[in-house]
Amino acid sequence: MTLNRFAAFSSGVATLALVATGVLSVPASAQTTPAPATQAQSQDGDVSTAASAAGTESAAAAPAQQTGGDIVVTGSRLASRGYKAPTPVTVFSQEDVKLSGTQNIETLLGNAPQFTGSQLSGPTANTVPAGVATLNLRGFGDQRNLVLVNGRRFAISGPAQTTDINAIPAALIKRTEVVTGGSSAIYGSDAISGVVNFILRDDFQGVEVSAQDTVTQHASTGTQSVDVTAGTNFSDNRGNVTVAFNYLNRGGYTRGDRGGWATPSMADGCVTAASFSSTRPGTPFAVPAGQTCLGAGGRPGLIFSGSGTTPNGRFANIPTVGSAASNPALNAALTAAGLGGITARGFTFNDVGTTARPATTPGDDYDLGPDAYIIVPQERLLGNAFAHYDFSDAFTVYGEGTIGNNKIVAQLPSTGVSGNFLVNVNNPYLSAPLQNVLRQLDLRETGSTTVTNGTSRLSTIAGDGLAVLNVNRRINEGGFRTNLSNIDTYRGAVGARGKIGSVSDHFLTNLSYDVYYSYAHTVQTDTASGAISLSGFQNGLLSVNGAAPLLNIFGANISQAGAAAITVKTTNVTRATQQVAAGSINGELFQMPAGPVDFSAGFEWRRASASFSPD
Repeated sequence: MTLNRFAAFSSGVATLALVATGVLSVPASAQTTPAPATQAQSQDGDVSTAASAAGTESAAAAPAQQTGGDIVVTGSRLASRGYKAPTPVTVFSQEDVKLSGTQNIETLLGNAPQFTGSQLSGPTANTVPAGVATLNLRGFGDQRNLVLVNGRRFAISGPAQTTDINAIPAALIKRTEVVTGGSSAIYGSDAISGVVNFILRDDFQGVEVSAQDTVTQHASTGTQSVDVTAGTNFSDNRGNVTVAFNYLNRGGYTRGDRGGWATPSMADGCVTAASFSSTRPGTPFAVPAGQTCLGAGGRPGLIFSGSGTTPNGRFANIPTVGSAASNPALNAALTAAGLGGITARGFTFNDVGTTARPATTPGDDYDLGPDAYIIVPQERLLGNAFAHYDFSDAFTVYGEGTIGNNKIVAQLPSTGVSGNFLVNVNNPYLSAPLQNVLRQLDLRETGSTTVTNGTSRLSTIAGDGLAVLNVNRRINEGGFRTNLSNIDTYRGAVGARGKIGSVSDHFLTNLSYDVYYSYAHTVQTDTASGAISLSGFQNGLLSVNGAAPLLNIFGANISQAGAAAITVKTTNVTRATQQVAAGSINGELFQMPAGPVDFSAGFEWRRASASFSPD
């Protein structure tokens, strides 16, 4: 079944930008000291001056010597001389990528102050589903900024229609331009918080092979990548074909692998100074009235973070001995079973399930931290191809294509099952005293009680041999909860550009145009394992035709067959398609004493659709 989360839509956008370059173009980095400038090669071969230091706002250098032709500035669509622009542009150069040592561009950009972390982004995004690296400018969300590649829209991912920059290899990036001001008037409503434009190396001559292995002091796994780029000119350098291949493999790393740094506290409140530890609970310290924990000689305990849903099971909502909700028969049964001191936390078992005792907190709580990834594993294959041919200055045809596969695995602790379930009072996995506790719980029921779990809906009355038991059981026997995100990306673009001269000597001069059509399609397949069927869990607790129940949830005793019967594996498929046809014309409208008035006019037609097909 396919659920259309977003219907296909069409939009037409026409833009017109005007700026008097001699009057309105001011240095965007006037607030800071400009970084040393380097030569940045523009997409069409022209050269301009741009600052290269990461995080340096370099939209416009001071009135320096002109070093080449024009370059279209991200955020304005205007061709500016000397890289002057009316909006601040931060430039990250190819050298910045190399010096950072990162193989994924989102890691570099994530360290810049303009970006904040997105929920699904980066190597530490252990979310389900995972696999997508998006950009979040100024904390406005990853759906409120626009990502371009060579000035053109890139592939979208999922119903949210965000751009997965995992499909952009860091080794191919010539520079990255970031505009943090609103650019909706120029690029459309999805550029509210700004624009990020990745300029790729698409005019390469020769062969370049690079390999990188990144390791840290503490991680036992690293990140390995191999990049191969090859290109050649032909027809007396009028044409060029460039191809690039990228392979990346990143190992996973859990909190448990990291040791004490990532061990959550299992204590709270104030503890004695001598017992304080970063890896285990301390001894509670009673703070005298009117004093503080530190003032009285104690130390604040670490924040409690354990789970009451445990691998040996915790069974709660049982009236305590002597309470108004209990009765003499139940009091006697609890005492005989060794549960006379039971609290609202209920009771639990030892590993083999032979001995029950009152549950405590935090001593019996389950540490959720060690099993979760702090670095998620990733494997990526990317191929890119670029070609262009100059028939004349007025007509150049070009094309570009991307095909990629990205696999990322997220891992969470095993599934915890919590809720009310029906259990046979004569359950053979329990001792006779515990069976009597269940029998007394059954006899104290009033009226009919219905218990619903998933598709299972069962009712019980007093004396029918079924007791309602509040179960809190972590199914470690079913393995971790994992999600494999397998993302395939396909994109192609064809277009034409050129310089068409001037209409007259003083009006509409130095005109150039660029038109293109692109098609992009992504398919994300999320395969999740480790989920538990609640109806299957309920059915496994009950005896069938006098046979022992399939599941022994008391202690760590669920069999392999039992775990397989209740464990669910699901596959969800998300598809997204985007078509774009766009064109622009740039030039100088007329001359003024301070300089020419530049203009840019264009149109854009876009159709995007997405679907989500659950298992």
